[in-house]
Amino acid sequence: MKRLFITTSAVSGADLSEAGPSRFIHDEQFELRIVLVKVGDDLLSWKPGSQEVPTALLTALKSADEIWAPHGTVARLCLAKTGIIGPSWQPNWRCMSALLSLSALPSDIKSAAKALDIDAGLSFAARASAEKDQRISGALITDMARDLSIMQTILDRLANVMPLEDEWQLYGIDQTINAKGLPVDMAATRAAIRIGAELGEQVDAEMRELTGLDSISPTNLMSWLRSVGYRGRDMKRSTVEAALKDARTPRLRRGLMLRLASSRSALAKFAAIERAVDPDDRLRHTLKFSGASRSARWSGQIYQPQNLINPPALLADRVEEIADNITDLDAASMGMIYGDASDALAACVRPVIKPTHPEKVVIDADLASIEHAVLGWVTGDTAIQTIYREGRDPYLVFAADYYGSSYGEELARLMAGDKTNRIFGKPPVLGCGFGLGAGQPASEKADATGLLGYASKMGVHMTVDQARKAVRIYRSRHGGVVRFWRDLESAVICAMHGAGPVKVRGITIDLPCPDFLRVILPSGRAILYWSPRLDMKDWGGRSQETLSYMHCKDGVWQRTDTYGGKLCENIVQAIARDILAHGITLAHGKGIEIFLHVHDQIVAESFISNAETDLETLKSCMTSLPSWADDSLNLSASGQVIRRFRKD
Repeated sequence: MKRLFITTSAVSGADLSEAGPSRFIHDEQFELRIVLVKVGDDLLSWKPGSQEVPTALLTALKSADEIWAPHGTVARLCLAKTGIIGPSWQPNWRCMSALLSLSALPSDIKSAAKALDIDAGLSFAARASAEKDQRISGALITDMARDLSIMQTILDRLANVMPLEDEWQLYGIDQTINAKGLPVDMAATRAAIRIGAELGEQVDAEMRELTGLDSISPTNLMSWLRSVGYRGRDMKRSTVEAALKDARTPRLRRGLMLRLASSRSALAKFAAIERAVDPDDRLRHTLKFSGASRSARWSGQIYQPQNLINPPALLADRVEEIADNITDLDAASMGMIYGDASDALAACVRPVIKPTHPEKVVIDADLASIEHAVLGWVTGDTAIQTIYREGRDPYLVFAADYYGSSYGEELARLMAGDKTNRIFGKPPVLGCGFGLGAGQPASEKADATGLLGYASKMGVHMTVDQARKAVRIYRSRHGGVVRFWRDLESAVICAMHGAGPVKVRGITIDLPCPDFLRVILPSGRAILYWSPRLDMKDWGGRSQETLSYMHCKDGVWQRTDTYGGKLCENIVQAIARDILAHGITLAHGKGIEIFLHVHDQIVAESFISNAETDLETLKSCMTSLPSWADDSLNLSASGQVIRRFRKD
């Protein structure tokens, strides 16, 4: 196989990390300064500003079976801008960042090199400085050449665990979807930015008047909040929201409400859109292939579509109306019409995504409770499988078990408009399947843990006794899940002791070399756990062998330990991702114009005349079983045809 390794150095008036590759490349100040290519032992260079493109470089690009770049999108778009390759995706391109993420390594080659004990060359800061220098220095070229060698070395190290070819086909579809981009209503987006600025000034002025502070710095604000009775350990949104429920004085309550209004992360998304949107009002490259380590789910970039807040319940049915009207409103009128203006503004984060073609609409479909359905399938838990076979709501089933009622009674309560018990049942169903215990309540020094912490993050309040009861009921009802945790732990220990491949239902665990433990999924894709070892750890007063491994957290390559429930979560999320990927592949092949997907959801645009048919096609693709799954995996999907993107 003929492999070509390529890296580029470019400058632009747009910041690559904030504006994304499309805006970076198409900025009027963009300049591709140098292209460096390695084929075998031969090194080729090209300085587009001062040289004709070398014939040898063109020949190498045309004849390569695989073209590897540190960041495939950036390198490919840089070359396409020069005209030496076409703008559309070519199947022989490979992305080293995607490979590293699929392999559970740090996604940039310098960090991965350090994790694998390979000389990484210049530091990030030194490399950035060299790229901004007006001169193309020898140090920059040397470091770029080292990057090419690093990529070659990494491929050699990963030779026995390279991703399936299906993953590279999926990566090609991902690049096509990213290049299509999200259609944006820029008039509404700019109006949101304008109103957000008005609200910011109002909040700042009211905060100064309330507190008497000249400078509303986090330190000063925390000091003032403490003086009026705040007991939260920090000013994170979740902490402030929890404290607001128990605020006893009007001043503290108002101060906390103003703090929440000033820290709306949703408002920053409008500015992110404006920085990155292209002249055709499309926001490109917001999806990062295999951005989530181990599960290989996509993560978000720029607009962060995987991290969009839900609108307040009172505004949930009015989000399209708000987005339609926002260009004619200011902060005061928005507040008069919709109540809290900041809530109304945040509710527009989704619906500013809207087809720009007047005859197109959004089609949006999502898989029902996919992780829970996969959990029942992979563990063989008959209770979960029965829920989906009978078409029941898993949260109502749990509520009936918890409250000693019948499923019919809980369903009737929900149909009458009372969602309380269903909402309460959601955290145990989604969290207890991955080994959560009851946990400890929040204190001034630490967040709540276990099911208590998980429920709190979902906005569900539980007492310690309620959490303990929920865990006890879950484990008594779902013996198949609990056995699966224990079997995974035993299989890992056996594999680490050299017992060879160990099978747990459809999962195979082995230790092919000392560098990593491998968990092979039903799809054939592998999850890697680097530098694995068994440590003795105390679990509830009992010491036992526990797997620890190296992983990247907050940009740091560090050791962590794991247990059966967490391994189960990794496996379930990875299988759920593979199911979504299967649906994406089928839908793309049938011509569905996908522009976004998030965990269990696929969003596309369609002509009004074809929308209902396309939605049914999309749902059919998403619920089609992959060849590696049997019919005990129950998949279902719901969907909607809408003018603007919004929460179903």
